[in-house]
Amino acid sequence: MGRRRLELELELELELELVLVLVLVLELVLVLVLVLVLVLVLVLVLVLVLVLVLVPGSAFSIAATSS
Repeated sequence: MGRRRLELELELELELELVLVLVLVLELVLVLVLVLVLVLVLVLVLVLVLVLVLVPGSAFSIAATSS
């Protein structure tokens, strides 16, 4: 009886460690996805600002004011 209980406790401990590892991996993936989304948003905003500044027809253009 004692040996079987010890085996069950060890098995449960291994399963808990596996769940903890899976949770840590999922958190890491989530953080990486959030960082990637933030970088993409920043790049899109930068491109939009550059287009607004460099296109001659826009209201914020440098080309329109430098005459």
